[in-house]
Order: sequence, then C-alpha cells, then structure tokens
Amino acid sequence: MRVGFIGLPASGKTTIFDVLTGLHREVGFAGSHRGTEVASVRVPDKRLDRICEVVQPKKRSPALLEIVDVPGIEPENVDKPTTDRASRAELLAALRETDALLFVVRAFQNDNVPHIHGNIDAFRDLEEIEVIMLLADLDMVEKRMEKLRVSAKRPTSAREQDKEEMHILEKIHPALSEGRPISEVGLNREEEKTCRGFSFLTQKPRLVIINIDENQNADDPAFAKILRKPHKCLFTRGQLQKEISELDEEDREMFIKEMNMDGFARDKLIRYCYDILGLRTFFTAGKTDCHAWTIQAGETAIQAAGKIHSDMARGFIRAEVIHYDDFLSCGSLREAEKTVQRLEGKEYVVQDGDIINIRFSV
Repeated sequence: MRVGFIGLPASGKTTIFDVLTGLHREVGFAGSHRGTEVASVRVPDKRLDRICEVVQPKKRSPALLEIVDVPGIEPENVDKPTTDRASRAELLAALRETDALLFVVRAFQNDNVPHIHGNIDAFRDLEEIEVIMLLADLDMVEKRMEKLRVSAKRPTSAREQDKEEMHILEKIHPALSEGRPISEVGLNREEEKTCRGFSFLTQKPRLVIINIDENQNADDPAFAKILRKPHKCLFTRGQLQKEISELDEEDREMFIKEMNMDGFARDKLIRYCYDILGLRTFFTAGKTDCHAWTIQAGETAIQAAGKIHSDMARGFIRAEVIHYDDFLSCGSLREAEKTVQRLEGKEYVVQDGDIINIRFSV
C-alpha cells in the first residue's frame, strides 16, 4: 500500500514525512525540497514482536507501508508562483499512484518560514488543497468525456463499455463542478471500480494532519471548521516530533514519558493510515521467518494466500488459523496448534491478528 503527502509549500509536510520514514534532512523554506521522495516504512506491531519472542525465528519481517512526498503544491492564485501548470500536473500525477492522501495543513507560527499568503489560516489552506484536487479531477473527466464523444461516432468493439463509462462520468462531472469530491457522489461498487482505473484524487481516502506548535492544541476554536469536515483529523507538532525522532530509542521513550505525551507520532500516524485504508494484518509464523502481511478488511483466506505466494492461492487446500489472542493464552505455537487451531476454507474472511498456515498443492 502507498500513501502520499500533499500540502502547500512551508506546511511542514516534509518534516512529518521525515518523522514517518526516519529520514533526517535539512528542510525549511518553500522550494527547498524539489524532488518526489518515496520511502518504505516498517510498520511497528507489538504482536509480531511477541510472536518472534515465542517462536524465535531466523528472520523477522514486518509489514511495509510505502510513503510518497512531493514538493509543496501552490494554488493558482498565489502572487509569485514558483511552479507552472505542467510542474503541478507532474506532482499530482505522482500522487495519483497512491492509495490514500495525507493532507498537511499549517497552523504553527514561525517567522523564519514565511507562508506563501503571508499569514496562517489552516482552514483556508485545506480548502485550497481540496480545490487543487477538484480542478485536476475535473480536467481529467472533461478530457475523457470529449474523447468518448468522438469515439461514439465510430462503431467499435468497445462501444458499450464506452457508453457505461460516459454514464459514470456524467454522474461525476456535476459534483466536481459544484466543488464536491468523487467520494461523495454515491457510486455503486461497479462504478467505483471503474473510477479507480482513473486514479482520481478526490476518490481516495484522506487524512488531514494539522501541524501545530507547542503552544497550540486541538481545542483551539480556530480548528472548529476543519473538524466539522467529513474526514479524519490528526494533530501533530511536526518540528517537535522530528527532534524526538532523532533521539535514540531509549532517550525517546524517556522523553515521551517525562513530557506525558501520547506516544510517538510516527506510530499513531501509521495506525491512522491503516484505518483510512481499511487494512488488516495477519501473520505467518515459523522457525525460518515470522512475517506480518497486510490485506484489505473483508478479504478471504485464498486472497491472503495470494499475498504470500501465487502458488498458494492456485493450489489452496485449507488454512490453519490461530488468532493472536489464543496464541498468547497458549504460550507457545505448538500448544496453540494442538488446542485452538482451526481449519478454514478459501471463503473464510481473515481477521486482524490471525496467524495463518496455508496448506496447498500445485
């Protein structure tokens, strides 16, 4: 799975990206970060740690989450733009390849890092990001509709498919024109599947990250309008969290405890990413490797088998399943296999925390 950061310049977006990925780069003024960055993050999971303690495998393989960061994207109404339309389109194209978007909006004050508008207004910035995405999707829809109108005049083997696609785009177009994202249009499952082929930005799950300073908190009335919007929000002190991330693990834990903080922002942010994407974790456990795997909520045993290896899905016989909680109560994998392990077929819906062994034959 891949998530992408989007925000205006100087929002602290890249600072939070660095906290999440463990990178330590010098970032500051708008424009100081130019290229698209991609990094894989190991997903912390205490359940995997415990499984490894008991099983003692040769290898430990955590789940991975891919993170994309692009330079800050300027709205078209900015006085002195540093990027043109082509550059903006290139940045948005990189974000279209993600599964979810993390909107970073600036609330912190810092005279050394000027805002492109000259003042701080997190709600305004969030709406500007939303407009950028709406206009990008609207442009894509209108161009595709024009192509379909031309192709409709010529009989082709794809004519019926094109008609269905046009029907869906005609539902989407008015919403985008009115400033509503595709996620609010009310498409059915098949229509949503068709739309995903376009990688529309406003169809993706989103999380709003409000980047505050040490003197601010979530109860500030300035954030009330943002919190009324229909998406999840996370408040974080980006600069402080970056400083914490640069400490070694022991000092970090001590600092968080002394400051009475609610954990490390990286771990919370990853949990939020899993939440908005509807992700679940299952495990495979053996002496060679203990591995955490990521699947979508509602996926079945045969789909889980395919995540491990395509041969397992092709030759699926059954799944031997032990839930993590039952594993803990037994104290060992062997005891759990004897007493609480159950056999499940290919239609079994995998639960978060399942430890699964796939029986297959090819």
